Amino acid sequence: MMLKILDILKQGVRKAYDDRNREGVHVSDLVLCIRKSVLNRLDPQPLTDIDIRNFNQGLSHHHTTQQLAKEIVAESEHPTSVEVEKSVKEFGVLAHVDLVINGIPVEIKTTRSAKAAPSDHYYTQLRYYMVMLGQKLGKILVESYNAKENPWSETDVELTDDEMEMHKNNLIRDRDNYNLALEKKDWKLASHVKNDKRKVFMCARCPYHKRCYDIDD
Repeated sequence: MMLKILDILKQGVRKAYDDRNREGVHVSDLVLCIRKSVLNRLDPQPLTDIDIRNFNQGLSHHHTTQQLAKEIVAESEHPTSVEVEKSVKEFGVLAHVDLVINGIPVEIKTTRSAKAAPSDHYYTQLRYYMVMLGQKLGKILVESYNAKENPWSETDVELTDDEMEMHKNNLIRDRDNYNLALEKKDWKLASHVKNDKRKVFMCARCPYHKRCYDIDD
Protein backbone atom coordinates (compact mmCIF):
# COMPACT_ATOMS: atom_id res chain seq x y z
CA MET A 1 0.00 0.00 0.00
CA MET A 2 1.29 3.48 -0.89
CA LEU A 3 2.38 5.71 1.97
CA LYS A 4 -0.07 8.45 2.91
CA ILE A 5 2.31 11.39 2.56
CA LEU A 6 -0.28 13.92 3.73
CA ASP A 7 -0.87 11.95 6.94
CA ILE A 8 2.88 11.88 7.61
CA LEU A 9 3.13 15.63 7.03
CA LYS A 10 0.21 16.27 9.37
CA GLN A 11 1.80 14.09 12.06
CA GLY A 12 5.05 16.03 11.69
CA VAL A 13 3.31 19.38 12.04
CA ARG A 14 1.33 18.07 15.02
CA LYS A 15 4.57 17.00 16.74
CA ALA A 16 6.10 20.42 16.10
CA TYR A 17 2.97 22.04 17.58
CA ASP A 18 3.06 19.81 20.67
CA ASP A 19 6.79 20.44 21.15
CA ARG A 20 6.06 24.16 21.26
CA ASN A 21 3.34 23.64 23.86
CA ARG A 22 5.29 21.60 26.38
CA GLU A 23 5.27 22.07 30.15
CA GLY A 24 5.87 25.48 31.71
CA VAL A 25 4.33 28.91 31.24
CA HIS A 26 5.12 30.42 27.85
CA VAL A 27 4.58 33.99 26.76
CA SER A 28 2.32 32.62 24.03
CA ASP A 29 0.02 31.23 26.76
CA LEU A 30 -0.57 34.73 28.09
CA VAL A 31 -0.97 37.14 25.18
CA LEU A 32 -4.24 35.98 23.60
CA CYS A 33 -6.89 34.23 25.73
CA ILE A 34 -5.53 32.83 28.98
CA ARG A 35 -8.70 30.79 29.49
CA LYS A 36 -8.20 29.04 26.15
CA SER A 37 -4.55 28.35 27.05
CA VAL A 38 -5.63 26.80 30.36
CA LEU A 39 -8.34 24.68 28.69
CA ASN A 40 -5.81 23.56 26.11
CA ARG A 41 -3.76 22.09 28.96
CA LEU A 42 -6.66 20.68 30.99
CA ASP A 43 -8.71 19.35 28.07
CA PRO A 44 -6.70 19.40 24.82
CA GLN A 45 -8.77 19.11 21.65
CA PRO A 46 -7.67 17.62 18.30
CA LEU A 47 -6.17 20.10 15.86
CA THR A 48 -8.25 20.74 12.77
CA ASP A 49 -6.72 20.70 9.29
CA ILE A 50 -7.05 24.50 9.27
CA ASP A 51 -5.14 24.71 12.57
CA ILE A 52 -2.39 22.54 11.11
CA ARG A 53 -2.24 24.61 7.90
CA ASN A 54 -2.02 27.89 9.81
CA PHE A 55 0.67 26.58 12.15
CA ASN A 56 2.68 25.14 9.26
CA GLN A 57 2.49 28.36 7.25
CA GLY A 58 3.57 30.44 10.24
CA LEU A 59 6.41 28.07 11.06
CA SER A 60 7.66 28.05 7.46
CA HIS A 61 7.47 31.84 7.19
CA HIS A 62 9.35 32.32 10.46
CA HIS A 63 12.11 29.91 9.42
CA THR A 64 12.59 31.59 6.03
CA THR A 65 12.64 35.12 7.47
CA GLN A 66 14.99 34.15 10.29
CA GLN A 67 17.49 32.49 7.97
CA LEU A 68 17.39 35.34 5.45
CA ALA A 69 17.95 37.88 8.22
CA LYS A 70 20.85 35.85 9.57
CA GLU A 71 22.51 35.62 6.15
CA ILE A 72 21.99 39.28 5.25
CA VAL A 73 23.17 40.56 8.61
CA ALA A 74 26.25 38.31 8.41
CA GLU A 75 27.27 40.20 5.26
CA SER A 76 26.77 43.61 6.87
CA GLU A 77 29.73 45.97 7.18
CA HIS A 78 28.66 46.82 10.71
CA PRO A 79 29.34 44.52 13.70
CA THR A 80 26.08 42.69 14.29
CA SER A 81 24.99 39.77 16.43
CA VAL A 82 21.99 37.68 15.43
CA GLU A 83 20.23 35.07 17.58
CA VAL A 84 17.44 32.94 16.13
CA GLU A 85 14.70 31.50 18.40
CA LYS A 86 16.49 32.85 21.47
CA SER A 87 15.33 31.00 24.59
CA VAL A 88 14.66 33.18 27.61
CA LYS A 89 13.32 32.37 31.07
CA GLU A 90 12.48 35.26 33.35
CA PHE A 91 9.84 35.85 36.04
CA GLY A 92 8.91 32.16 35.81
CA VAL A 93 7.91 32.53 32.14
CA LEU A 94 9.52 30.96 29.06
CA ALA A 95 9.94 32.64 25.69
CA HIS A 96 11.42 31.83 22.30
CA VAL A 97 12.12 35.16 20.62
CA ASP A 98 12.02 34.98 16.82
CA LEU A 99 15.09 37.15 16.30
CA VAL A 100 17.39 39.12 18.57
CA ILE A 101 19.62 41.52 16.63
CA ASN A 102 22.24 43.37 18.67
CA GLY A 103 20.17 42.60 21.77
CA ILE A 104 16.95 43.97 20.27
CA PRO A 105 14.02 41.50 20.08
CA VAL A 106 12.25 41.23 16.72
CA GLU A 107 8.82 39.62 16.58
CA ILE A 108 7.83 38.14 13.18
CA LYS A 109 4.13 37.83 12.36
CA THR A 110 1.93 36.85 9.43
CA THR A 111 -1.68 37.87 8.88
CA ARG A 112 -4.53 37.17 6.48
CA SER A 113 -5.76 40.69 6.93
CA ALA A 114 -5.55 42.92 3.86
CA LYS A 115 -3.26 45.25 5.82
CA ALA A 116 0.14 44.35 7.25
CA ALA A 117 -0.51 46.24 10.48
CA PRO A 118 0.46 44.98 13.95
CA SER A 119 -2.44 43.76 16.11
CA ASP A 120 -2.69 44.66 19.79
CA HIS A 121 -1.53 41.23 20.93
CA TYR A 122 1.59 41.51 18.73
CA TYR A 123 2.57 44.53 20.82
CA THR A 124 1.79 42.69 24.05
CA GLN A 125 3.97 39.74 23.07
CA LEU A 126 6.89 41.95 22.04
CA ARG A 127 6.63 44.08 25.18
CA TYR A 128 6.77 40.95 27.34
CA TYR A 129 9.89 39.88 25.45
CA MET A 130 11.40 43.33 26.00
CA VAL A 131 10.71 43.13 29.73
CA MET A 132 12.20 39.63 29.96
CA LEU A 133 15.33 40.74 28.09
CA GLY A 134 15.60 44.08 29.93
CA GLN A 135 15.56 45.82 26.54
CA LYS A 136 13.72 49.10 25.93
CA LEU A 137 13.81 48.76 22.14
CA GLY A 138 11.99 46.20 20.00
CA LYS A 139 10.62 45.67 16.52
CA ILE A 140 7.61 43.97 14.88
CA LEU A 141 7.74 42.66 11.31
CA VAL A 142 4.37 41.77 9.74
CA GLU A 143 3.66 40.14 6.38
CA SER A 144 0.12 40.08 4.97
CA TYR A 145 -0.82 37.13 2.75
CA ASN A 146 -3.76 39.05 1.26
CA ALA A 147 -2.47 42.60 0.83
CA LYS A 148 -2.97 44.05 -2.65
CA GLU A 149 0.04 46.29 -2.09
CA ASN A 150 2.54 47.00 0.70
CA PRO A 151 2.44 43.42 2.08
CA TRP A 152 5.05 44.15 4.77
CA SER A 153 5.29 46.52 7.70
CA GLU A 154 8.09 47.25 10.16
CA THR A 155 7.23 48.88 13.48
CA ASP A 156 9.69 50.12 16.08
CA VAL A 157 8.65 49.97 19.74
CA GLU A 158 10.34 51.88 22.53
CA LEU A 159 9.43 51.74 26.24
CA THR A 160 10.17 54.17 29.05
CA ASP A 161 11.26 52.97 32.49
CA ASP A 162 7.70 53.39 33.78
CA GLU A 163 6.29 51.42 30.84
CA MET A 164 8.83 48.63 31.40
CA GLU A 165 7.66 48.37 35.01
CA MET A 166 3.98 48.41 33.99
CA HIS A 167 4.42 45.64 31.42
CA LYS A 168 6.48 43.59 33.88
CA ASN A 169 3.60 43.82 36.37
CA ASN A 170 1.14 42.81 33.62
CA LEU A 171 3.31 39.80 32.75
CA ILE A 172 3.44 38.69 36.38
CA ARG A 173 -0.33 39.22 36.76
CA ASP A 174 -1.06 37.09 33.69
CA ARG A 175 1.41 34.40 34.79
CA ASP A 176 -0.22 34.18 38.21
CA ASN A 177 -3.72 34.01 36.72
CA TYR A 178 -2.68 31.19 34.38
CA ASN A 179 -0.88 29.25 37.11
CA LEU A 180 -3.76 29.59 39.60
CA ALA A 181 -6.32 28.22 37.12
CA LEU A 182 -4.04 25.28 36.30
CA GLU A 183 -3.22 24.57 39.93
CA LYS A 184 -6.92 24.57 40.88
CA LYS A 185 -7.82 22.73 37.65
CA ASP A 186 -10.55 25.32 37.22
CA TRP A 187 -10.57 27.05 33.84
CA LYS A 188 -13.27 29.45 35.01
CA LEU A 189 -10.65 31.23 37.13
CA ALA A 190 -8.70 32.23 34.03
CA SER A 191 -9.28 35.57 32.33
CA HIS A 192 -11.03 35.54 28.95
CA VAL A 193 -11.52 37.75 25.90
CA LYS A 194 -15.25 37.44 25.21
CA ASN A 195 -15.84 41.01 26.42
CA ASP A 196 -12.74 42.42 24.72
CA LYS A 197 -13.64 44.05 21.40
CA ARG A 198 -10.04 43.76 20.20
CA LYS A 199 -9.78 40.00 20.74
CA VAL A 200 -13.33 38.59 20.74
CA PHE A 201 -12.90 37.59 17.08
CA MET A 202 -10.93 34.57 18.34
CA CYS A 203 -13.99 33.13 20.06
CA ALA A 204 -15.76 32.12 16.84
CA ARG A 205 -13.29 29.29 16.03
CA CYS A 206 -12.39 28.41 19.61
CA PRO A 207 -13.07 24.71 20.40
CA TYR A 208 -14.11 25.75 23.92
CA HIS A 209 -16.57 28.40 22.74
CA LYS A 210 -19.79 26.77 23.99
CA ARG A 211 -18.68 25.92 27.52
CA CYS A 212 -17.10 29.35 27.94
CA TYR A 213 -20.19 31.22 26.76
CA ASP A 214 -22.49 28.97 28.82
CA ILE A 215 -21.27 30.71 31.97
CA ASP A 216 -21.95 34.35 32.74
CA ASP A 217 -18.73 36.13 33.65
